[in-house]
Amino acid sequence: MKGQIPTIMAMLAAGLGAPKTYGQHATADLDRMPIFGMPADPKATHNTYLGIDVRDTADGVIVTQVDTDSPAAKAGFKPGDFVLDYNGQAVDVKAQLSRLLSETPPGRQVKIGVLRGRASLTLTPTVEAFGLPQVMPALMKNVPPEYTPEALKAGIQGTVMIQVLIGIDGRAYRARVVKGLGYGLDAKALDALAQWRFIPAKRNGVPVVYPATVEINFRRPR
Repeated sequence: MKGQIPTIMAMLAAGLGAPKTYGQHATADLDRMPIFGMPADPKATHNTYLGIDVRDTADGVIVTQVDTDSPAAKAGFKPGDFVLDYNGQAVDVKAQLSRLLSETPPGRQVKIGVLRGRASLTLTPTVEAFGLPQVMPALMKNVPPEYTPEALKAGIQGTVMIQVLIGIDGRAYRARVVKGLGYGLDAKALDALAQWRFIPAKRNGVPVVYPATVEINFRRPR
């Protein structure tokens, strides 16, 4: 189970009287949120954990948070450090750092150049295997999805599976349908999910963004 993305089951009877739906939340909000470890690259070959959160700025990639007792904390990372390079490869954007980390096997010591004030430093963390937060995200409030006339007419029932990042504010970000039903139900599931609220994941008592798979079940009203 280590490192596995949780699935949040939502057994919902979709009714015609569902509340008004809204669009997905601004993904830019994630730039101000602590991410668990580092966002994994979709093509990652290893699930590794460093324990820093970073964001892109006009001046480069800046560290915004360092997890307590993480490899990064033990190596001396501090918020405000600018990441210059990773094992000799220049780092210009957050996505590049994420990819390099994802390609590093757990237990490997790496050399990361940072700029702290006017001083250039080389920090040598040993990356660890990606582990689960102590507190996993949990569904707190859901809103039933609406059926579409096309789905009702065709008698469609089933499950829409959505991959999502659950923010520290308990809202869903970057939702992506990985298994749909068509007939407009995928969009209705996304609209409903945008109104859901979760208890966020926590690591060392600090809320963190965490990936999850949400299942929204459509059952025709009788």
